[in-house]
Amino acid sequence: MPIMTKLMCNNCNEELLSVNVKLCPYCHSTNLVSKKELIPFKLSKIVKLEQAGNYVEAFREYEILEMPEKANKCRRLAVEEAIKLEKTGLYEKAARLYEDLEMWEKACKIRRLERHSHVLPKNVKVGRVDLIRMSCPYCNNSQPIASKLNKVVCSKCKKKYVIPKRVLDLIH
Repeated sequence: MPIMTKLMCNNCNEELLSVNVKLCPYCHSTNLVSKKELIPFKLSKIVKLEQAGNYVEAFREYEILEMPEKANKCRRLAVEEAIKLEKTGLYEKAARLYEDLEMWEKACKIRRLERHSHVLPKNVKVGRVDLIRMSCPYCNNSQPIASKLNKVVCSKCKKKYVIPKRVLDLIH
């Protein structure tokens, strides 16, 4: 009876269980290795990915090698990284990281948060508008507006005009 060999394609990472296989049926590569030979090489590659902070890639590689504990650890580290990015206001990077982890709802939530949130860092001071200059619609004379009254009399032509509410909202 022929012996079945468990191999893995080093190019497409597909597992092959066959008798005397020489060519990957998926990508047609001849770069086939037994899983036992592949593990030490892959582990050194994964450790480098972890050290570089590429937790999503490390997570995927551990899953390929069927190492769920290590895969979950890397996934947890990637989620922690996404949370840090979110807290620092780097919403797009956080959303991409969540997408890489196939956490689609969380990525969508972060993108919505980015669109609707204009949060300033705590150490930034926001000034107030005390004075706005506006041109008279009749004579084009520019004059300062410092009050919240919506009707103004031009200092040059003495005609009355109304200041739009959105302009008045700028004055505190």
